[in-house]
Amino acid sequence: MNAPDLAQRVREFMAQALIPVKRITPPQKRTALVGSAFLGSAFVAAMLFWLPLGFSQQAMSLGDAWFLAVSALTASGASLQPIATTLTPAGMWLVVVLLHGGGAGFMSITIGVLQRLGVPIFAHTKIRGWRLFAAVLLIEAWAGALLGWHWRGLYNSLPQAFFAGLFHATSAFANAGFDWMTAKSPLLPMLNDLPSLAIIGTTVMIGSLGLPVIVDVISQRRKLAQTTISLSVMGLLLAGGMVSLLISPEWQSAHAQYSWGQQLLYAGFDALAWRTAGIFQHDDVMQLPVLARIGLLVAMFVGCAPGSMGGGVTPTTVVVMVLAGWNLIRQRRGVQLFGQILPQPFVRRAAIILVSGVVVVCLSALLIAVIDQIALDRAVVLATAAFATSSVSDTATTPLSGAVTTILSVGMLWGRVGVFLIVSAFYGEKLPKNSEKQTVWLG
Repeated sequence: MNAPDLAQRVREFMAQALIPVKRITPPQKRTALVGSAFLGSAFVAAMLFWLPLGFSQQAMSLGDAWFLAVSALTASGASLQPIATTLTPAGMWLVVVLLHGGGAGFMSITIGVLQRLGVPIFAHTKIRGWRLFAAVLLIEAWAGALLGWHWRGLYNSLPQAFFAGLFHATSAFANAGFDWMTAKSPLLPMLNDLPSLAIIGTTVMIGSLGLPVIVDVISQRRKLAQTTISLSVMGLLLAGGMVSLLISPEWQSAHAQYSWGQQLLYAGFDALAWRTAGIFQHDDVMQLPVLARIGLLVAMFVGCAPGSMGGGVTPTTVVVMVLAGWNLIRQRRGVQLFGQILPQPFVRRAAIILVSGVVVVCLSALLIAVIDQIALDRAVVLATAAFATSSVSDTATTPLSGAVTTILSVGMLWGRVGVFLIVSAFYGEKLPKNSEKQTVWLG
């Protein structure tokens, strides 16, 4: 193929994939408004943390304030300083508000926008965003009440215990790794506490699946392919992560004092929480064997279900691309999934999401390694965790420069907002005739 033919094919692909400005629809304008509001909220929150307005107990640099604001708003759960000793009670409440806005609020708004664009979020009905937000608040309040009552003996008063429970329940459901009870991750100071691990782990799992999958499962209809894909991929990643940890000599030595039942519980918690919220009981993930780290990074990059609280490229995107690659090897046209023939524009969207994620992670890792002279494998962990909106606080052994924290914050923003902007940019108000039969969606 000569250069003119290649250039012509590239132009044809871009003409089919990208929507001209003159065809931008009102829902797509609302999408741009959502992205702008997200960035504006991060800026306002950074100013509140930075200025001496009573949100911080000690002076914070603008870079640290921006990183904390972006981390809270994207539900990443990372901070350059321990929030337990850095923030005032007002600052802790601000973190809770940001987690709700960037987690449940963003999820509710984006699902509402995508429903207006015709994306099949729910099987038989459209659920308003405020109902989803209210449901999330109820889940967090229930989990927070259970934790607060369980931790009542650790605090001087019951209100303090319930606020701690609410903070950790909000952080868990938003798939964030914030911890108020100690200055260092992992999330809980009592690692042997089965009720705490059970409540936190269940809340993290619900947040990683997202309300669309939960509603589909509860309704017992299970007619959306995304539900089966999300549950299947989550099960495979969870099982693979547990196995990689259980056979790791380093992880085994750190948990040798526990019984097999307890080790299974901790391995399951680590495998689930690491890829979703960045919570990990091991002191340093870099001490794990290479294969275990690769497995955890792949699980983190794949991420959580569409419309959930977690980041990543989503399981549906990966499944669609795997099928497309398999058909390409067999020289077959079209991608068939659950009896449906996915249109080519849909496959292109999945390709753009996957490729853009790989580019963001690789470019971020290279810049981090070069700027701060960090080992490339550790830089990959930092970049992947940022893109997956997981906590990256404890993955660096040395303080990070302002340039690197800026790169990580951009990765967090892209991991949280970028996929949504890509998906919504390719949908118009009018859908093809066969769109009602499509039960797979991306982002």
